Amino acid sequence: MEKALRAYAEVLRLVRLLPKDTRAYYAKYARENFVNYREVDPSDFDDLFRRTYNHSIWVLHKYSIDESAADKLKGICCQYVCVVMTMVVVTTMMVAAVVMLIVTVVAVLTVTVMVVPTVTVVVV
Repeated sequence: MEKALRAYAEVLRLVRLLPKDTRAYYAKYARENFVNYREVDPSDFDDLFRRTYNHSIWVLHKYSIDESAADKLKGICCQYVCVVMTMVVVTTMMVAAVVMLIVTVVAVLTVTVMVVPTVTVVVV
């Protein structure tokens, strides 16, 4: 319960970074969700904390606020799970970069093969 209260307090701190006309909506939204999930199975905690962090990041991006503002919330919510997710994202980006490199090399080789003039050798 203490971790949930810390996360809730941190979400409210982030709400204060939002534009003034949106703060009341997001503060109410956070409170309603906190109240709705008071009685939840402990096995669901990690998922709820991860969703709390991810949703907060989404809202920060929506209003062009740097996600580093949520570093404290990340520390509360995502000790192991977010690190694994970050590793998966980085790995996916690396794989995509390698695939793009391979596609580029194949395209260059294809163009090179098409440009090379053909020579006909006549044997007499």
